[in-house]
Amino acid sequence: MNDYRDIFASSCPRSHIQLSPAALGCWRTAAADWHQKKLFAQEWRGMKPFLERAGEQALRVAAVLQWFNGPKPMIDLPMMEAAVELVNWHLQQALMGLGKSEELVRSTGMVDFADALYSYMQRKLSTNPGGFFNRVDLLRKGPKCLRKAANLDFAIDQLVGRNKVILHLEGGKRVALQMNFNLLALLAQPNQNDVRRLTSFLSSRDKDK
Repeated sequence: MNDYRDIFASSCPRSHIQLSPAALGCWRTAAADWHQKKLFAQEWRGMKPFLERAGEQALRVAAVLQWFNGPKPMIDLPMMEAAVELVNWHLQQALMGLGKSEELVRSTGMVDFADALYSYMQRKLSTNPGGFFNRVDLLRKGPKCLRKAANLDFAIDQLVGRNKVILHLEGGKRVALQMNFNLLALLAQPNQNDVRRLTSFLSSRDKDK
């Protein structure tokens, strides 16, 4: 411990450590996964700061593991993989202790918000060219169950995850969403309700022509 104290108390410049190409690829893959969970995994709602710092924590852990297992200025893939695994374990423990399970989220009926939003957008399509809807307008004039920001954002996340809408951001803030008319995307994960809604939607468009 005295040696560590002397090192930290000295004025020597700190060593710089980099990622090997393979380790960088591993980190980027993990960071993308954490970002997707932050956007779409509803069990992480209210716990997003944990995911936001996961990438940074993984880099720190990998650097420590590399330094104590084979000191050199390059982090190898095995150390990064171990760091990602450790961070994922701690994230899961945090979720178990502080978060809400996906089953609990579903049992509250919050998944119905997505259906309510999409049905509303279909009904209003004639007055919203291109299926473009401002978030502010949805909060003010949308279905009553979606006039709370948390409920609306939940519904938007669900629809984005199903490829039904495209989210528009300005300065990192949600400002609008647009219906996705790519039929292949809409039918990528079909269920009976979605098929019926899509059939009804297309039929109504044909009648208007």
